[in-house]
Amino acid sequence: MSLKLVFRIFGGLNILTGAFALFATKAMLGSAGLTVTPELITVGQGFAITAIALGLVSWRTADIAGESLYAYGQLFGIVQLLQILLIVYHLMTGQAGGPPVYINLVVGFVLAALFYLYSQADDNSVITSSDDEE
Repeated sequence: MSLKLVFRIFGGLNILTGAFALFATKAMLGSAGLTVTPELITVGQGFAITAIALGLVSWRTADIAGESLYAYGQLFGIVQLLQILLIVYHLMTGQAGGPPVYINLVVGFVLAALFYLYSQADDNSVITSSDDEE
């Protein structure tokens, strides 16, 4: 496995989640124990586009980041941790529940760990120029 593959997995999962949220909004929100209203469907579809966009950015980052890929890996690990914190908060306050919450937590922890581990594999986050060496 490589950091590029972790970006692709993260991107693919976000694109799939976004597509499901866009085209099966009621089912997705209902499975998390939420009361689905027309307003919540609108918000859910907005979330869907955001998830698809994040998925596309992640997928393309693996190709265009170049030498900065490891720094982006750390950034995406932080993004994943923020998502985990929000899920835990919603779980603790009773705002969401059911299997999707626990599945998202497990997948989130695995992805955060993978981003962390593979972004540490080559810690070249500080690259000095030839001017700095003089």
